Amino acid sequence: MGSEGTLGIITRATVKLLPNPKYLIDLLAVFPDVDSAIGIVNKVIKAGITPTCVEFMDNITIKSVERYLHETLPDSENGNYIIIQVEGKDEDDLDEKMVLLDELCTENGASSVLVADSAKIWQARKAFAEAVRAESLIVCKEDIVVPVDQEPIIIDNILEFAKKYDLITRIASHAGDGNIHLNILKNEALSHEEWEAKIATFQRELYTQVYKLGGRLSGEHGIGYKRKGLMAEFTDAAELDVMRAIKKAMDPNLILNPGKILDVKA
Repeated sequence: MGSEGTLGIITRATVKLLPNPKYLIDLLAVFPDVDSAIGIVNKVIKAGITPTCVEFMDNITIKSVERYLHETLPDSENGNYIIIQVEGKDEDDLDEKMVLLDELCTENGASSVLVADSAKIWQARKAFAEAVRAESLIVCKEDIVVPVDQEPIIIDNILEFAKKYDLITRIASHAGDGNIHLNILKNEALSHEEWEAKIATFQRELYTQVYKLGGRLSGEHGIGYKRKGLMAEFTDAAELDVMRAIKKAMDPNLILNPGKILDVKA
């Protein structure tokens, strides 16, 4: 799947369906700052809890979603959200995990830890993209990924670079796996030429830092045509050579989704 159709095609897929878990809960932990919110992820994992998912929304994004949904979300005045979904073997196991998560989040600075209204909180998280679209039809969508323990650093970098270049950001992330969805909205005062120049400069600073932290420029959305040049610029040359060798071995006629991800000569 990650090769974006450049190494083969899927002719058959076998899937295994699992029943929805019987014991499942969503917790909303509200933090006063981004660092303490993102910092909880590693502590949860080290405590021996394996969440189904951990999602992050910064305060600016929460307010954007509120405007879009015409709803007030919990502790949204200054809060940054971590949504933790966790399963249990039974009610007692689930209760123990909830108590431990509450303690961990509180120790890390959470102002409140709530049993979330699942429908409402997931509606808010999933409305992220629509809320951004309602604010601006011109958006640069970034999809960076870094090791989980480097997330606080890269989010600080994003906010620092955005302030430096006067860019409008909206941030949500799959905090449990280090995948950060950064949307940069076009400032109406900028011409398209000025906007594109700022974005290009911002991207180079951001990607340089992402790779220093052991990350990559795309965690889910892929490379395709759009990021092919950026991938060539920031990926180690030896790593690219290995990718090209694999491509030639798997697709000697270069007929599988040609021109995507990286250029390969026949």
